[in-house]
Amino acid sequence: MRKNWTEMIALLLVAALLTMGFSGCAPASEPVGPGPGVDEPVDPIEPTPPEPPALELTVFGDSTYPGDAFGVEIKNSGDELPVVSFTLDEDTYEVPVFRDGERVLALVPVKLRATTPIQGVVSASRERGAVAQATAEITVMTKEFPEVQQFVETDEMREIKEGEKEPIDGERTAAALSNPSADRLFEGRFDLPLEGRITTEFGQQRYRNGEYYYTHTGIDLGARQGREVAAPNSGVVVLAEKLDVGGNVIIIDHGFHIFSYYMHLSEFKVEVGDSVAKGDVIGLVGSTGYSTGPHLHYALSVDDYPIDPYFFNDQDPMELFS
Repeated sequence: MRKNWTEMIALLLVAALLTMGFSGCAPASEPVGPGPGVDEPVDPIEPTPPEPPALELTVFGDSTYPGDAFGVEIKNSGDELPVVSFTLDEDTYEVPVFRDGERVLALVPVKLRATTPIQGVVSASRERGAVAQATAEITVMTKEFPEVQQFVETDEMREIKEGEKEPIDGERTAAALSNPSADRLFEGRFDLPLEGRITTEFGQQRYRNGEYYYTHTGIDLGARQGREVAAPNSGVVVLAEKLDVGGNVIIIDHGFHIFSYYMHLSEFKVEVGDSVAKGDVIGLVGSTGYSTGPHLHYALSVDDYPIDPYFFNDQDPMELFS
């Protein structure tokens, strides 16, 4: 019986030694590598994508004027819209870019700052803040704007203009412009919203007590109280609201970042979200807000940069791209 127990213990010891690698085999916890001459597997190297072709700019026209706009076409932009900016007299600002069918276009408004002929520079890049891939120049000519040295305003008007109300109006207007339509909503030239005598011209420089006060960024059309105001082109109403400076104000989005403005109205005939066609009645002439008497303040802009209302009255905006 003792002998059987001895043999059983010996067998168990041998089994334990074999398990721990006593026999010279690799321990079970260590992986067995490939045999001699067998290479380790290597992950495939991803090929470097080719660089996209350089952007190309075409500026339509050799010269332009303050308060006007000009067209630019950008080629080789791919699926993503490029970033286009305009530098004028050390002032650089980004301009709207959009698609019209297969074409990628930029509509460049020219600020009311040039006092002598200067070269403006258009720049395009694939990302905001990146080095420009393409540039082009255009000459900005001078343009004389009328001046009013003794601008007359009532105490009530001065309170509106110099108080805290004007910035609030600006916030409401900026919100209305913040989501422009990517589609072209207008068709052809812009009509005037009513026929009337111009009482204040676009770009008029107003002075008070010999000091510059502000620039008039639209035209004032004299008309009797309650006269109908018509949409100059098709679009969508993005603001119809009583403001402090502009009084009862309507803003229409015409697509491609072009907006029209109607101020001092006595009555609204449209609401925000309404689609309008050229000639539709949108409101009535009044004298609300910062106003001395019944008239219509009519203005156009590209984004929030003022454009002479007669500029698109004389030509279809799409003519700028040919």
